[in-house]
Amino acid sequence: MVSSVDLPVNKLVIDATPETPFLAVKINIDPADVAELVLQLDEGAKASESTGSSSGCGMCVAPVDLGILDAMTRLVRLLDSPADARVLAPLIQREIVYRALVGEMGPRMREFASADSQSNRIFR
Repeated sequence: MVSSVDLPVNKLVIDATPETPFLAVKINIDPADVAELVLQLDEGAKASESTGSSSGCGMCVAPVDLGILDAMTRLVRLLDSPADARVLAPLIQREIVYRALVGEMGPRMREFASADSQSNRIFR
């Protein structure tokens, strides 16, 4: 899920047990970090990005990408290693942003990073 504006959200988890817990992780992403990665992407990565256009919504959802899921799992595991987290967490967060950019959320993320987009003006 990508939210480019701060929106009030209510949620209800109806299917969580000690055996199958529910886990949610929120990462705040700076549009400047997204813009920096956009500039670093080569033409091959841009070509593999989803060609769908952004809907202009404040919050968009897509199926989880296995690469993002793996990175998020590694990020959560760093909670047990604060010394490692100081070095590795920023790298894993950058990986998550990269994977979002080259995946289905790519167009939405690019809009978020674009200085003249409505989403970025709202964020500022």
